[in-house]
Amino acid sequence: MAEARHPHAHGPATPVPSRTRLVLALILLPAMLATVWGMVALWPDRDAVPSVRPSRPRARGSRP
Repeated sequence: MAEARHPHAHGPATPVPSRTRLVLALILLPAMLATVWGMVALWPDRDAVPSVRPSRPRARGSRP
């Protein structure tokens, strides 16, 4: 059996510099805000959504 080339231990993660955290936050925060804004802007109005759905789906070509 071949020896492992690197250890597969699952120890604690190495600390990340605070500058890296800041850059990541500055990238992700506007993306999250744009996502929330997009959901609000694209959410359908109450009038556009029917309040009652059919009780069962009808097959194409079936009689009512």
